[in-house]
Amino acid sequence: MKLFNIHLRVFLRDRFVLLSLILSLFFNLLISLLLFVKIPHSVDELVVLHYNIYFSIDLIGVWWRIFLVPLAGLAILFINFLLSYIIYKQNRVISYFLTGGVVMTHLLLLIASLTLIYINL
Repeated sequence: MKLFNIHLRVFLRDRFVLLSLILSLFFNLLISLLLFVKIPHSVDELVVLHYNIYFSIDLIGVWWRIFLVPLAGLAILFINFLLSYIIYKQNRVISYFLTGGVVMTHLLLLIASLTLIYINL
C-alpha cells in the first residue's frame, strides 16, 4: 500500500500533471458556478439543454439537468487521470496527452455552457 502512495506522489509532483489537474478542476467549478448563477431555477420553467446549428434547439428539460455538463466533465476528468496514472510509469507522453486532453475537454465544455447560458437568457 505504501508503494501505491509513493507512486501517486511522484505522479502528482509532475508539474504538467498537477497544472492540468488544477486547471481542469478550476474550469469545472467555473462551469458549475456559471450555470448555477445564470440558469433560472424555476420548477415550472423549462430550459434549453442542447442546441444544434442545423436543427436549432433540439432538447428542452428541467433546470437541474443542465448540471449534467459539469458532471460529464468530472467523469472525463476522473477516467483520464486514472488512465494517465496507470500509464505514467510506462509512457509519460501518452500520460501527458491524457491529462492535457482533460483541460481541452473542459475548455470545450466551458464554451458549450456559455452558449447554453446565452440561449437561455
